[in-house]
Amino acid sequence: MRIILVLCFLACFFNLSFAGNPEQSINYEPLSIDGTHVTKKETASDRMKKLRARLEKQNELLVRKKIELLRLRKEFALQKRIEKMFENQMQTSGKLN
Repeated sequence: MRIILVLCFLACFFNLSFAGNPEQSINYEPLSIDGTHVTKKETASDRMKKLRARLEKQNELLVRKKIELLRLRKEFALQKRIEKMFENQMQTSGKLN
């Protein structure tokens, strides 16, 4: 009976000492039966994540371009209004002199 207890204690001790912290364990890539590395196949959720990220980036670029185009249009319209105001002011000041 004592031998069984000692063996269980030693097994637990060696298991804890070799296992250590589970975050420090070494992760090996799986090998197939013939010894070649097995690569992970891309799952549908991985493909969707990549597609979503690409579409979000594309959408962000499109929105930035549209905002820049609107800004330029408004800037040109404001420039024309300012030019007209200066022309009107110059005409009225020319009439007064």
